[in-house]
Amino acid sequence: MAKTYHIHDEMFHAHVVFYVGKSPEDKALAACVYDRECTGVNAGIKEYVIELKDPSNFYGIVHEVVHLVQHIFTDRDILFNEANHEVMAYYQEWWVRKLWHLASRNLDKPNG
Repeated sequence: MAKTYHIHDEMFHAHVVFYVGKSPEDKALAACVYDRECTGVNAGIKEYVIELKDPSNFYGIVHEVVHLVQHIFTDRDILFNEANHEVMAYYQEWWVRKLWHLASRNLDKPNG
């Protein structure tokens, strides 16, 4: 079963659920990103989901974060183009660092 992390980004107010391992939805072959509407107390709020089956898949994180940033920007009517490429790059870096930090907690530690 997946380790689940809930992340709230204060800059763009994005809610992200990050699954490391086999998620309940199990949509990913290796990694994927999608959005969904919250239910219950947070009904009506969109959240973004990233599934990462292998916690050592750093390149999968980098790949999926491009999609995540595009989803977040599009949902906020922020153009995803050369006019704001620096904001886009820093925001992508922030997510890669955050998700890699969480994923790497799930790597097998050598005995010793």
